[in-house]
Amino acid sequence: MEKHIEVLSIVHALQKATGTNEKKEILQSNKNNEALKEYLEWTLCPSVTTGIGKKTLESVHIDSPALNSSISMEDEFESMLGLAITLSERGYTGQSAVDKIRWWMSEVGEESRELFKYLVLKDIRAKVNVSIVNSVWPDLLVDIPYQRCSLLSDKIISKSFEGKQFYSQLKLDGMFAVLVNNGGSLSMYSRNGSKFPDWVSQWLIGDSKEKDYAIEGELVVKQYGRVLGRKESNGILNSVLSGGELPEWASLHMIAWNMLPYRDWKSGKTDKEYWKCLSDLCSFVMKSWTYIELVESYVESSLEDAINLNNLRIGIGHEGSVIKTLTHKWKNGTSTECVKMKLEASVDLLWVDSIEGEGKAEGMLGAMCLESSCGKLKVNVGTGFTDKERADLWHNKRHGSVVEVIANDTITNKKDSSLSLFLPRYVGIRGDKDVADSADRCIEIFESAKKGGNV
Repeated sequence: MEKHIEVLSIVHALQKATGTNEKKEILQSNKNNEALKEYLEWTLCPSVTTGIGKKTLESVHIDSPALNSSISMEDEFESMLGLAITLSERGYTGQSAVDKIRWWMSEVGEESRELFKYLVLKDIRAKVNVSIVNSVWPDLLVDIPYQRCSLLSDKIISKSFEGKQFYSQLKLDGMFAVLVNNGGSLSMYSRNGSKFPDWVSQWLIGDSKEKDYAIEGELVVKQYGRVLGRKESNGILNSVLSGGELPEWASLHMIAWNMLPYRDWKSGKTDKEYWKCLSDLCSFVMKSWTYIELVESYVESSLEDAINLNNLRIGIGHEGSVIKTLTHKWKNGTSTECVKMKLEASVDLLWVDSIEGEGKAEGMLGAMCLESSCGKLKVNVGTGFTDKERADLWHNKRHGSVVEVIANDTITNKKDSSLSLFLPRYVGIRGDKDVADSADRCIEIFESAKKGGNV
């Protein structure tokens, strides 16, 4: 059986498979099929691209295959990979690529055309991902280790941040990338594993001679020293990622926050505490001329200070902050010691009841019981008060007053689906207002704040 027909039959079997285990069994039973292995590498590896998109492929029209093909059936598979290699090396671009694809498709059968379509669109339509393929052929496909941040919660705050020093770092608005130096061999990948042209890595490291590291950060484009907005910057970066050139007026920079030994990055975990990784990065940047910059970082001792800094950053147009413990150890996966700080907004709620404090707050206000005007949003607010305010508000309860509260978002209670607020804090009593916000109004306020607006 010709290679292209055999490979397509396996792809069809994968498309019909109903679960991950069944797909793994199909691949395992064909582990020694070199044609399948090479095809999946070209099709599914995110670091391999041909530069051909869906629109370009749709512009290629074939009326009927050639009667006397110059490509034999035995050679169709190799000719397909040869064309893919040439496209990936930008041997054909634009109209010349369309013409070459049209010619090739007219010379081969339907099976090869179908395989080629999956290859250039990087999707065999079987939900077979990098981890499934690498479980059969280890390290065949590029798999980028990545530490994701958690969202802020009371549990995470009490476990990871209360009573500890931590970093508050500027949350960037560029394109994530990791710069890898393996024994002097440079590579740079996006979060999904797409590989940047080699010149990008060399541009960024400048005259540095260090080896064996991985640097994580975000790429941004600057014009005359000014960072471009996300849309324009990422547009240029996506063009570069696809093989395009950097405009003459632009400079490419990496705002970095982590540096790991290459072997640790490759394994997906490290024993080095984060403060040391950040210190290594600082040393790397200081002793070499590079286009790599350190992310803005401050050491904080309280969540309140971190929130204030986050609001300042948002106020001058930045996206926000990420807080990280000094001693966490980087790993591939989600970390509860690295947390995104969300945008804050204030809402006005009705004070309906009070809860007495405990311990040293006994005989004073412990928390206000607040509601929206419609009663659909309910929350107890116990932070943001001074001791003087706790005493005064307990002895002079002003139930029925409208109270201003700052929070990070609205949340839904899993137990009864009621609406509440995430990390609310008392601001003050609104003496100028006698009508609270409705639950819908609260949702609208937070949604608008996320988009940078005011309502």
